[in-house]
Amino acid sequence: VAAQLEWNKFTLVGHSMGADISTIFASCFPEKVESLVLLDSFAPVEKDARDFSKHLRESFEKRLKSNKLLYNPLKIVGDMSLKGNKIYTSIEKAVEARIKTASFSPGSQYISREAARALVERAIVTVNSDKEQVQFRHDPRLVWPSIQYLTREQVESILLNIKCPVCILMAEDGWPVEPELHQKYINVILKPEMYCKLAGSHHFHADPDSAIAVVDKVDLFLRPR
Repeated sequence: VAAQLEWNKFTLVGHSMGADISTIFASCFPEKVESLVLLDSFAPVEKDARDFSKHLRESFEKRLKSNKLLYNPLKIVGDMSLKGNKIYTSIEKAVEARIKTASFSPGSQYISREAARALVERAIVTVNSDKEQVQFRHDPRLVWPSIQYLTREQVESILLNIKCPVCILMAEDGWPVEPELHQKYINVILKPEMYCKLAGSHHFHADPDSAIAVVDKVDLFLRPR
């Protein structure tokens, strides 16, 4: 996108996995990133290198099991990427499912009904001619276990090469972070110009009760220095 728009230097704002991807980009192309805003995440997921074979097997097994549904030549009709996605009888049912998903996440995570509805409405399609039934349109392959995870050494290398000012905003009831990683990555390596822990959960930037506080902090960080 940046190349197409001919942006030479810009600010990246990322949430969750988007924050992880932003750190990778800022590390690989430090000359292009003016500043970095990371919401409820600040580093890519890392795995112990000694577990590589275990994770690779899990990834392969998931693909072998799911491919029977996705690529069955007798059942390929319509959008193949939607195969296996559950059909909900109404938008409200899909919203309820999204709220429940947040409660199943690690820690004490939650999401407001308003934020859940906003996420659902942009992520569903109606099923056939029935305007009531809906289905999430994301490709189910996106939630499969990754084939390749980064090691701690690789993650440290990524963070060490970030050269721009960094703002990190974490949610009090957001995604849990190991204290050791928090101390090393934030206090020792990244040393952000702004770090705040704000009230709210993982989607604190979208929940009405916490969004304003997030916006205010980001605005303060991005003001001309």
